[in-house]
Amino acid sequence: MTIIRRIITSVTAGVAALTLLGAIAVQAMASSVASDRLQLTQIRQRQHSNEHKVATLSSQETVLEAQLTQLTRTLQRTGQSIVRLRTDLHAKELEIRRTGQEIRQAEHRVRQLNLLLRTRLRILYENGAVSYWDVLFSSTSFSDFLNRMTALSLIVQQNDQLFQQARVQRGRFVAVGRHLVKDKQSMLAMAAQLAAQQHQQAQTVTSRQAMLADVQIQKQQALSELQQENAAEQNIAATIARELRSDPTFSDTKKLNLGTGPWIWPVPRHYDITSGYGERTLFGSTDFHDGIDIGAPYGTPIVAVADGVVLYAGSAEGFGHWIVLKHANGLMTIYGHMYASELLVQPGQVVKQGQVIAYVGSDGQSTGPHLHFTVATGFNSQGFPISLNPLQYVHG
Repeated sequence: MTIIRRIITSVTAGVAALTLLGAIAVQAMASSVASDRLQLTQIRQRQHSNEHKVATLSSQETVLEAQLTQLTRTLQRTGQSIVRLRTDLHAKELEIRRTGQEIRQAEHRVRQLNLLLRTRLRILYENGAVSYWDVLFSSTSFSDFLNRMTALSLIVQQNDQLFQQARVQRGRFVAVGRHLVKDKQSMLAMAAQLAAQQHQQAQTVTSRQAMLADVQIQKQQALSELQQENAAEQNIAATIARELRSDPTFSDTKKLNLGTGPWIWPVPRHYDITSGYGERTLFGSTDFHDGIDIGAPYGTPIVAVADGVVLYAGSAEGFGHWIVLKHANGLMTIYGHMYASELLVQPGQVVKQGQVIAYVGSDGQSTGPHLHFTVATGFNSQGFPISLNPLQYVHG
């Protein structure tokens, strides 16, 4: 009796010890999962910050590129204006030279006419008595006398008129020359102003180029950090998923008392299927689309189609970020193309039908905001979903 009691006592102690060890293991796993979830939350906070930073820097980059394009065009137009002005200046200088030559020729003509007139007048007046008397006495009649006197007067008058015309012509050339010089001075002032503008514009272009280079460096750093955070998020999410799958409670979803009623549409009030289930041609190639794409604006709520447990929630190749729910009937639902900041659940979390789990985005290989929705029985050895037609389970 004593031996049997000892055996029972020993077995009881062994069972208690095993139970205690099991409890300690479960508690340790829960503690590990909680720690991983905290780390996952911190990573997602950094992801959100970096996504916002990338968006801000991208906006700045777009503005700076537009400014640079406009400034470069303005600088080119200023350079073209300077070239045209230099051409006009060259033409103006040639015109000034021609006018100067015409002024010198007019002055020479004035001097010649002036000399000729003075010579004739001197001859007439120095020998005037003889000349005039010769004219008088050589005339044959009074009428002839008047004609000769008129002829002498006309000669003097014509000489004077030629002299005055030459002086007027010279005056016109001088006036034209002054106007041309004034035009040249205005053009030189404009050229100096354009040169100053060109210098200022070139400095502005250099400044904007430096700002754009700095923004692009910052953006590249933020993208690199975001890529590292996405990789870290994916690793931690996979670790949590492995830890949860090793939990018997999690692996058997029936023990979580999840409902098995009809499923609901994943994007309420948005029923536009932009790409259906099955083979499709995209960008010139044919592939198999393992779900449906539901078009909706950025930020539209996405809900769980049925009660379930979050198996994955994080970055995924092609999807950008995704959520995988496991349901009581053994099926899984996959929600893709959300941004990191739009994920509202974590691996291991129990969600209820109709609960908002994320918001519509356009992350990953996406041509616009939409939800990629897949129903699957599991994943194959390559990691791809073993999919079913989602329209067999949800109806818009």
